[in-house]
Amino acid sequence: APCFTGTKRKMSSDPAQAYQQGLIEGQLALDRAGALGLTLPGGAGTVLYYDVESYPNLAGCRDAVKAFLSGWTVTVHAAGSLAGVYGSPCSSYASDWAGLANVPDAVWLA
Repeated sequence: APCFTGTKRKMSSDPAQAYQQGLIEGQLALDRAGALGLTLPGGAGTVLYYDVESYPNLAGCRDAVKAFLSGWTVTVHAAGSLAGVYGSPCSSYASDWAGLANVPDAVWLA
């Protein structure tokens, strides 16, 4: 998330840019899964999870994460695979994910 305080890569705080980053990250994940033999040709046949670390309850931050995950899901679905999201039940705002235009297929809460 753009407001995550850790050292991991962060997505843009601009929802339009975050969406584009989600598209790119989805393709990178498909490429990696394919290289590992975890997909059928073209990227179909698997579930890919994106790890969303906890972040503060700030509207702009939440909007960026929603946009990113929507882009992620579009790309993964276009390849014929399922899109999953991993996050904390208390600080990843998983309830936001249910309202996306492109809803992930699976949520893994830890």
